[in-house]
Amino acid sequence: MDLWLKIAKSHFYVSGFEHPKLMCFTNEEPNKAQGLIWGLIPSWIKDRDYANKTMNQTLNVRCKTIFEKPSF
Repeated sequence: MDLWLKIAKSHFYVSGFEHPKLMCFTNEEPNKAQGLIWGLIPSWIKDRDYANKTMNQTLNVRCKTIFEKPSF
C-alpha cells in the first residue's frame, strides 16, 4: 500500500519528458499494482543512457515519418 500512495501522487502538471512512475497492472501479476515508467524503447537498444534519450525522442511520432524511423 505504501508504494501505491507514494506513486499515486498528483500528475496533473507533469511533462511527458519527465517519465514519472505510473501505477500499472500487468498480465504477469494482475492483482498487484506496480510503479512503471512509460516510454518506447526499441528492442535493439542495449545502453541505458541511449534508452533514456530515445524515450524522449520517440514521445511524439509524426505520421509523415513513421515508416522511415527504425524506432517505429
